[in-house]
Amino acid sequence: MTALLAGDVQLLALNPTALLPHATGGRVTIVAQTGAARSPRLPDVPTVAESGYPGFEASVWMVIAAPARTPPGAVRRLADAFTRVVKDPALKSTLWDAQAIDPAGGTPEQARRLVEGERERWRRFGRETGFALE
Repeated sequence: MTALLAGDVQLLALNPTALLPHATGGRVTIVAQTGAARSPRLPDVPTVAESGYPGFEASVWMVIAAPARTPPGAVRRLADAFTRVVKDPALKSTLWDAQAIDPAGGTPEQARRLVEGERERWRRFGRETGFALE
């Protein structure tokens, strides 16, 4: 953000929470959203796909990991507890909406599939574009 505000870079992809104060203050313009759908917090800002790059999606996601030897029952209880937290209506209105975040929650299996799918998608991107991914 510092480099964008100083004019050292011309484009930046960042979480909306960090951009919104600067956008509402007129210091930056939000050009597009990288997710698959428009954010309810930024309904007038198109997605990258809508802006002429069909199929583009680069969503922000996080998973919670435990050591590989964690007993399955403990993993299930942790996953259930975290899902309850991210689905809590009070947190939606006080935390998630304020940060323009729409948490999903889910099972350990869904998280594993998400990570594996993202790894393959970005590997393919690297092969197709010549970018080195680390």
